[in-house]
Amino acid sequence: MNARELVTCFTAAHNSDTVPVAAVFRTLREDSESQVNLAVEFDTTRKTINQLVSEFTELGFITSAEDGYRLTGAGAIALQQYTNAADTIGEERLQFLVTSQNRVTILRSLHEHSARKGELASRQNLPSRSTVGRTIDTAQTYGHVTRTTCGDYTVTSHGEAVLETYDDLLHAFQQILDKTPCLQNLGVECAELPVSALDGEEMVTGNPKNPFTQRNKLVAFLDSLDETEIDHIRTFSSYFDLEISKAFNPLMRSETRMDVISPATALDEMPTVAEGAEHVKQGLGAENVHWQLYPGELPVGLLIVDKDWVVAGPKSVSDATEVSGTVYCSDPEIVKWAIDLHEAYMSDSKKPLEHLADSFRSASNTLLEKVMPMQTP
Repeated sequence: MNARELVTCFTAAHNSDTVPVAAVFRTLREDSESQVNLAVEFDTTRKTINQLVSEFTELGFITSAEDGYRLTGAGAIALQQYTNAADTIGEERLQFLVTSQNRVTILRSLHEHSARKGELASRQNLPSRSTVGRTIDTAQTYGHVTRTTCGDYTVTSHGEAVLETYDDLLHAFQQILDKTPCLQNLGVECAELPVSALDGEEMVTGNPKNPFTQRNKLVAFLDSLDETEIDHIRTFSSYFDLEISKAFNPLMRSETRMDVISPATALDEMPTVAEGAEHVKQGLGAENVHWQLYPGELPVGLLIVDKDWVVAGPKSVSDATEVSGTVYCSDPEIVKWAIDLHEAYMSDSKKPLEHLADSFRSASNTLLEKVMPMQTP
């Protein structure tokens, strides 16, 4: 499936053989659902739902879960991009454009040079006069095209904005398709990622035959950094890898501030092997390392180097797809998005001792309720 076909899927009218893709995605973004429940919710057949789920699972936009199916990061980003475009120009106008490629071609041609209907139909690679006429008439009703005093048709400023929004959506969808190995392993919380800014950025992929490609690239990237030139490191760290941790040593021993956020479950997964345990001990004792625990899952594996670099990869190595990817980005839009995301999760995180104290209080209260149940009058 290419970007234009993907846009067409999102804008397809709801009938007995199709369901609104965006609506299904919104449901799966909120919670996982079975195909049976989806068929009931959208008043359609199980076969229709199965076709949609199968197609988008193959694309990496939907994935299976314990109790059904859920949206992946790639699916959430695609939904967000489509929603932004539909909100900007209207879903009906977007449908008008994608229903026939001729319509986009005609509007682009008029945008380049105004013309009469007959003249436009005679241009190379354009459809018949009747098709041109119908398209222009409909485009006029939407305000995309207007007729000048000399009888020529030209694209309005609104029409230009519609074409620009459509092109932006195509570009965003193409980046999602190109970067799916990475994006499908992100959480839906990454829906606001400015995906078009990934154009031209490097993606390193790993697969069962080359399982350490992404790790080796990250280690090499960390080794290339000059710790004396770096002021601030921010990370999401959901797992412990000794080789990656070793690569952080020069930064940990420098004056570089390191803000590390891990899921609270990291306390239960501390390395017990001597070398790994010693490394964690050094990190906890380093004055420049600030470790916080988040009460839930983190949506992405993340490394931010000052305001210069972002490395984003699977949120969880154990749950990653067979083919996964890590992107290396220097685009300012991506950097800002990553810093904002890190700060949002930092605000809801706690220091390890604070987390343990809260857990102890919660466990104590639970125990007291069991031993001394509250009596009602």
